[in-house]
Amino acid sequence: MTPARCRLQMNLRILPPILLLALAPMCLPRAARAQVDLSFDTLQIGLWPEFDQPSMLVILDARLTAGAPLPAQIAIRIPASAGKPLAVAARDANGSFLNTPFTTKTEGDWLVVTATAANPDIRVEYYDPALRVNGTTRSYQLDWVSDYAVTAAKIRVQQPVGASGLTGTPPLASLGAGEYDLAYFGADLGALKPGQVVSFSLTYTKAGDALSADTVSPPEFAATPDLPVEPSSNPSLNLWVVGAGAAGAALIGGGVYWYLQSRRAPAESPKRRRRKRSAGQASAPERETDRVPETRGARFCHECGNPIVAGDVYCRNCGTRVRG
Repeated sequence: MTPARCRLQMNLRILPPILLLALAPMCLPRAARAQVDLSFDTLQIGLWPEFDQPSMLVILDARLTAGAPLPAQIAIRIPASAGKPLAVAARDANGSFLNTPFTTKTEGDWLVVTATAANPDIRVEYYDPALRVNGTTRSYQLDWVSDYAVTAAKIRVQQPVGASGLTGTPPLASLGAGEYDLAYFGADLGALKPGQVVSFSLTYTKAGDALSADTVSPPEFAATPDLPVEPSSNPSLNLWVVGAGAAGAALIGGGVYWYLQSRRAPAESPKRRRRKRSAGQASAPERETDRVPETRGARFCHECGNPIVAGDVYCRNCGTRVRG
């Protein structure tokens, strides 16, 4: 600490209260002041109407300004009507988005989501119930507030399967095909100031209540012995293999025990033995079925094949967004 800073701290108690308020920021730790000065180079507001729920999936992708101190604590607000964020993720060193811990705090009509980003990119996803349905007409109004300055902000809209006449204000331009091979449209919002309200309205027509994910996502499949399985260090897969081996060993042991017992049993009449053989033949398919573990509800990443744990939005192995 420099002599000047020492003298400042020693004399704080004798300064007038109003001067204390003016000098308070100088006495804050450097890291704390840096968080106040955070800004974003880019911000993309992704809107996916009727994707996997009959509402609006909003995806906020923000990148901190180059040179921002890391790790950085970032607070992003979402409508309180959303209830909670679907996911909060940060990009790791390999470029994949992975779920990251977060906290929430209600402030009026907003829910402030706070997370720590070790790298410049952070993503927040939530479902907005503000999508309105009136017959075949869909309408949506976005009113969102940025707490940080943004150099370049934009809107990116995914057109739902079966939708037509998609228009927006500000006007939308076609971006071509994107994720899931669906059509996307975009609008540039320019630079944003801290506290600036982002307003965007969207309308389109669509018959029926079908969701896009029902069309673009492949059906869930079960792991079977016919599927090629690469070596994995995933604990859940290792447990599955150990369990299957234990079940097979138990069946073999049971067969040996039955054989030895049958050798010791007293001779029976041919008629009785025939009945036993018939019963044994009838129950053989059941024993064969029991030997295969039930995995009908298992889910796997469509990108790397890693098992998906219930509630995950991103694959824990490669960071790819889970389909459906």
